[in-house]
Amino acid sequence: MQWLGHSLKGKVEPAKTREYGFTRVRVTKTKSALFKGIGDSELNTWMSHGDEVRQLPAGFEESARSMADSLAAMENEAKRFYALQFHPEVTHTEHGKEFFRNFLEICGVSGGWNLGDFALHKQKEIAAQVGPKAHAICALSGGVDSTVAATLVERAIPGRLHCLYIDSGLQRENEAAEVMENFRNTGLKVTKIDAREEFLGGLKGVTDPEKKRKFIGKAFIDIFQREEKRLAKEVGHEGIDWLVQGTLYPDVIESMPPPGRGGFSSTIKSHHNVGGLPEGMKLKLIEPLRELFKDEVRALGRELGLPAAFVGRHPF
Repeated sequence: MQWLGHSLKGKVEPAKTREYGFTRVRVTKTKSALFKGIGDSELNTWMSHGDEVRQLPAGFEESARSMADSLAAMENEAKRFYALQFHPEVTHTEHGKEFFRNFLEICGVSGGWNLGDFALHKQKEIAAQVGPKAHAICALSGGVDSTVAATLVERAIPGRLHCLYIDSGLQRENEAAEVMENFRNTGLKVTKIDAREEFLGGLKGVTDPEKKRKFIGKAFIDIFQREEKRLAKEVGHEGIDWLVQGTLYPDVIESMPPPGRGGFSSTIKSHHNVGGLPEGMKLKLIEPLRELFKDEVRALGRELGLPAAFVGRHPF
């Protein structure tokens, strides 16, 4: 909302009260198209901001205000510009889905997309991308992202996906054994690689978080490339051309460069599946989840029939 307010010549200043987490919001414009059917005069929302729009841009009206007296929503109905300070996409905000449905109606679109269609579309896309003979390799962490990505690829190119579980020594206690046991119920072909000495030795004495992430990313790719050579001999002349990663949209957002360096957000942290890939990497990437958020990936996992042990697994 601050970006829109600043761009349209409103006034943005540091908030008198920074709002993080649970925040009550009072609806001040009951006939707003964005608040249509929501009904409540007060809403439970989720906030995360230190600045606020102090003066509305020309043509805008206030439609909601927080209990700390900060602007919580504004709109220009004539131009169909709408802005919320709170986050309707999180489960903590009441009526989040209604906000999105109302906005789709304002935009004149149907909102008929579903994850079942996404899965079928992605499988066809991957099959065409990889071709009828090439093989792919995937590192499975035991988490939902890589498992869902691998399942999509396996169904797209059955028998030609080779999954590796890299035991880096950085996991939770007994995790390697538990994850390998869980993979028995997925239909994926998984090989365990013991790389504990390689990871722990390379990280010895390294304290900077960014250097750790870069090292981990490079170490994973080095192992993939070594394993690719081994697997290429097993599968014959086709070789391994593709690397499958469970990259999500938040990974891309958080790893983007700051303004003026090719992106529009500040780098929060590098992800080894975004910032750690070497320029000369031989393997080409398949990232079927790159446009999805975590909750969508979990829903997709359920759609694909994956075991609850993977779909509900807590990130680590």
